[in-house]
Amino acid sequence: NNTACGTSGGVLPPFAWCRMGGCESCASSRRKEVESMIEDATANGDSRELRDAIQKAEDIGMEVLKAREAYAELSKNERQSPARAQEMLRWALSTQDGVILLQVIEEVQRLNPDCTGLRPARRRLQEFQAEVKIRLQKLARFKDAPKLAATLDRARQMGIPPSDLTWAELALRDLEEPTQGGAAMVILLRVLPDRKVSCTLTSGAEVAVLDMPAETLQSSASQLQSVLAKRFNVHPSFVRLMLHNGQELL
Repeated sequence: NNTACGTSGGVLPPFAWCRMGGCESCASSRRKEVESMIEDATANGDSRELRDAIQKAEDIGMEVLKAREAYAELSKNERQSPARAQEMLRWALSTQDGVILLQVIEEVQRLNPDCTGLRPARRRLQEFQAEVKIRLQKLARFKDAPKLAATLDRARQMGIPPSDLTWAELALRDLEEPTQGGAAMVILLRVLPDRKVSCTLTSGAEVAVLDMPAETLQSSASQLQSVLAKRFNVHPSFVRLMLHNGQELL
């Protein structure tokens, strides 16, 4: 007989009658056991053991507010530990996904800015960003608007500066909304460190480097438009000149 639990014939397993309120002594013993588990897990700083103990405590109706506060603090400390930061970065690198890697870098930077794994992770992120830029150029050349749009979204999520994606946004816009009578040829103008001006197609291909003062771009826009139109054998009205910041000259 399970007389300690108020049962006869062994029909109910241990503590089953206690949960039904049939044995106060067994319920008290169970509470003490769980309280001990919570205390040990908290003292050992083991968040997993503490989480399991909290679950058991809730199952028997115990108050666990303080235990949950301790669990939250332990989890926070674990996330901020150097070992945890390195583990997060290793996992992010293993995914081979630039978007995930950026998210983890930002999280580690917030929690543990001195983590030594941040520098190599940022280098790998730059490689991912360079790869997606090359892919954007290929998709623009092949005029694949759906894939260009999807890759452009990923490039933004990967942290590539908006100014580096202006040409791709223009290329996508021209594919989705071509100019009446034919697609316009957008030439992006970038001022180089030596004050010369680089002319680039929306495909990313450089078509010319002009030996002209950057300050004269606005006043020379019409002349530049005619020169480039002649080079590509199109009417000047189909040549649009745009700075990399999105400002259109004509």
